[in-house]
Amino acid sequence: MRLPLKDKDNATPKVAIMLALILLLSTQANSQNPQPKKVVQIRIPTQAATPLFAGKQGKQKTEISIDPATRMVTLKFLVQDPNGYFIPNIRRDNFVVYENDVRQQNVTCEIEHAPVSLLLLLEFGGRAPGFNREASQKVTEEAEEFMDELGREDRIAIWKYNDKVDKIADPSDSHEKLSSILLGLGAPEVSETNLYDAIIFATEQMRPIAGRKAIILISSGIDTFSKAHYQDVLQTVRAADTPI
Repeated sequence: MRLPLKDKDNATPKVAIMLALILLLSTQANSQNPQPKKVVQIRIPTQAATPLFAGKQGKQKTEISIDPATRMVTLKFLVQDPNGYFIPNIRRDNFVVYENDVRQQNVTCEIEHAPVSLLLLLEFGGRAPGFNREASQKVTEEAEEFMDELGREDRIAIWKYNDKVDKIADPSDSHEKLSSILLGLGAPEVSETNLYDAIIFATEQMRPIAGRKAIILISSGIDTFSKAHYQDVLQTVRAADTPI
């Protein structure tokens, strides 16, 4: 350690040496007697052994066609896991064809993504202005990121909820218009956040829609003043055919 002392007194270098020695001894003492580390215990919540919701097999049947001129066989089928759930991110190299235990090379594979109808449900309210500003900004960012993943044929309606549920975008709106709507939401006012009521409402909105569909919920998970209870939400969702 170097101390830039400029005093002309002959005692000054001795003081500098003594200070350096004290600091050195203090550092050695701390290294020999380190502070005990704080032990943090992580508690993992218990989970049910079986899934909360049971999947169902899709209604689309396998289609097979043969072209007599080219002798080309076309096979069209729906890909799901054993529980009937949609499998994302499927690629061509995930498929191979075998005939009599011999892998066939003259095979082409095309992935077709069926359009999906979505309801985007956003929490937009709360009891603290500061929290509302932070939460609304985060909700908007997550919604915009989600919008980037949508296909052009996918249809989406956007609803926001606080003490009530309001539609802010219709499925007929273009993706560009949806993005501008999200950017213009601003900060919500102080209000209740009735999450359970909003989920039940959204589930009923999706009930008459056919085909692939889902509800995307962006929320803190806090419910303050819903008329419905948690068990009511579970019962409604279990009876519906719309995943959340």
